[in-house]
Amino acid sequence: LDWPIQVVSGPTVREGDGLAMSSRNQYLSEAERQKALSISRALFLAKGEYTQGVRQTNRLVTSMQHVLLEQHLSIDYAAAVDPTTLKPVDLVNGPTVLAVAVRVGNTRLIDNVIIGG
Repeated sequence: LDWPIQVVSGPTVREGDGLAMSSRNQYLSEAERQKALSISRALFLAKGEYTQGVRQTNRLVTSMQHVLLEQHLSIDYAAAVDPTTLKPVDLVNGPTVLAVAVRVGNTRLIDNVIIGG
């Protein structure tokens, strides 16, 4: 269609407990919401590992998966991708998006953080 579209990124707005704000959060029971908090914990754990020098994205993704699986969440994806192309990245050599999509009960939640930029 060749429409003149420009994507402008912005920071993720988070609730006080760290969960990314989403209209889908209303579908979570209290127990599910507690499990959903592992999403931001997983992302920020991996971001912290990056800050401490880990550059291999397979290690960062594995760390995120461990946190999510501890809560028995169904992972649709956990990935480290280029922010422009969304292609997988093996090493963090510039801006990289750590992204996850998980199912908490019947609710699918997504979240991401940018590292290396």
